[in-house]
This record gives sequence, C-alpha cells and structure tokens, in this order.
Amino acid sequence: MKVCIKCGIEKDLDSFRSFRANQNIKPYTRNECRSCEKIDSDARRKCHKEAPSKPMSCELCGSFKKLVMDHDHKNVKFRGWICQQCNKGLGCFGDNIENLSRAIEYLNERTTLECEFK
Repeated sequence: MKVCIKCGIEKDLDSFRSFRANQNIKPYTRNECRSCEKIDSDARRKCHKEAPSKPMSCELCGSFKKLVMDHDHKNVKFRGWICQQCNKGLGCFGDNIENLSRAIEYLNERTTLECEFK
C-alpha cells in the first residue's frame, strides 16, 4: 500500500507505475497514482495546445537552445517557453520564489577565490 501525493488516497502498489533503470536496481514506484498521473498528463497536453507559439529564444536566459513549455505544477497553467536548462534550474529550486531569492543573495554575497589547478 502507498499514499498518492496528489489525491492523498492510500492505494495498492498496482495503482502506481514502476520503473527499473536496469536489472541490478530494484524498481522505483512513482509517488502519484496512475489516475492522478493521467489527469496531470491530460492537463499538460491541453495547456501545451493552448499555449502561444514558441519564441525564437528562451524567455528566461535568451539562449537559442530547444525550448520546452514551462508551467505551474500546482494548477497546470502555462508560464512561458524556456530552454531545458532553465526549466531544470527552476525545478531544482522547487519553482519557489523564496528559494530563488536566497540563491541570488548567496551568489551576490559570495566572493570567488582563485584556485590553482595543476
């Protein structure tokens, strides 16, 4: 039995998708049930269809790399077209403004040290 992080309902493990990277690693079970995963997938697909056309460059960093749809994970609303690197960066900070603000403060306050590499 496992509790889905989306609907909060305890369900049999068969209700969750499993992955196995290779034969030496035990399967990983997703945290959301198949029903919630389908609802999210359908919502993202609809959001993608209704999104405005892609710009020429990333709306965050300006690079010309392949663009992906950025969306709010809570309500599946379109935010913009950004490159994969920026998308991963936002995700690593949990799409959280406070976390991003602390990261900016950290970078602004720290001085870099010159290191000798041999």
